Amino acid sequence: MSAIVCGIDFSACSLWALRAAAALGARLGSDVIVVHVVNALAIDGALRDATFARAKVRIEETVHAVGCARPLQTHLSWGDPVTELLSFAKARHASLLVVGAAGHEGGSLYRPAATSERLADQSDVPVLVVREGAPFEAWARGECLRALVALDETLSSASALRWAEKLRRVAPIDVVLGHIYYADLARAEYGLEQSGSPEQRIEALVERDLRLRAPTLEGTGEVSYRASLGVGRAGDHLVELAEAEKCGLLVMGSHHRRGLSRKASAGAAALHASPMSVVVVPPDGADAHPSLKPRRHHVLAVTDFSACGNAAIPWAYALVTAGGLVTLAHVSGEEAPSPQVGIELAAKLRALQADEPHAVTRIELLHGRNPAKAIAAAAARAGADLIVISSQGNTGLTRAALGAVAEELIRNGTRPVFVVRAVD
Repeated sequence: MSAIVCGIDFSACSLWALRAAAALGARLGSDVIVVHVVNALAIDGALRDATFARAKVRIEETVHAVGCARPLQTHLSWGDPVTELLSFAKARHASLLVVGAAGHEGGSLYRPAATSERLADQSDVPVLVVREGAPFEAWARGECLRALVALDETLSSASALRWAEKLRRVAPIDVVLGHIYYADLARAEYGLEQSGSPEQRIEALVERDLRLRAPTLEGTGEVSYRASLGVGRAGDHLVELAEAEKCGLLVMGSHHRRGLSRKASAGAAALHASPMSVVVVPPDGADAHPSLKPRRHHVLAVTDFSACGNAAIPWAYALVTAGGLVTLAHVSGEEAPSPQVGIELAAKLRALQADEPHAVTRIELLHGRNPAKAIAAAAARAGADLIVISSQGNTGLTRAALGAVAEELIRNGTRPVFVVRAVD
């Protein structure tokens, strides 16, 4: 890992940041550059020189007091702390920017952002905002650090996961992969009725999907999965989840939201309220995390029993990975079919089953006023990796697919859709 830049202002919080940066540098084998920015541009002449001289003495004394075995470099500059720190980190190709968490207690997210929040919002490298340095010093000694990594569908989430893995390769980190879900949105996604859908079922489905998206992580330490119900800002709930899981670090992606949009930013809320250290990781430009790359273990194929609708089925078997599962599904209409009709429809689906020893086949009958929603919900409940549907036809569902069902699945669904072009 390249250089670590640590910004200090000589406050108690910045001294914890310095200890954390020194510990990380020692464990990772990275140079640590301690930077102090004198924010006194209005001062000139002899007073300015004296101010700079005092700062130089103080930064050297502070670094010496840390007593790190690995030498720490120092740097002084004038100007706005955020601008100078970002510029210096970029010039030194820093891999991490470490600062203290001063200025987050209480108040509103509408207030002018603290230095650490502005850094996290604008930085192109990960920013570690330290509340306490002891967990990092313990990790540097070989003890296990416990971290909550916020996982969602964004690229910055994958970058955050990669960042946590870098540290896990060096020393043990127990990672809790956490996700905040909202009941109404989750019920709609999984097609669950409110009256018969306890939150435990939704939570179990969300945690299952977390496991499917990131089944393993490189490095040492345990990996666990936690879904938590949200009713307000996601950042606040992530902090609560990290506290409940006894984590010393919260890792999350950055979306670089500014101005009034900060009130909706999970990162800003977490930095504002978190009692533990937080690292905000921007998108690193790399491909999707290996654990988040596409899977084809479970493929759901939809047909209306027309020739064109049935054309989706061989594609499903061709796309599924060896040892995977193919679900053959049919949408019968707004109401559930009678038992006898259901038996007949299931038999028709089984007749379409391919003789493929490399895949297991399952049958599912769906119903609903909106076929696309019924299909998407069934795929979400089953944890399907891919939906296969035909794009043309002359009857029923397949005829509508080109203009409505397939389009809606692609536009509003949460699962990838493979559209088969077929003509009766």
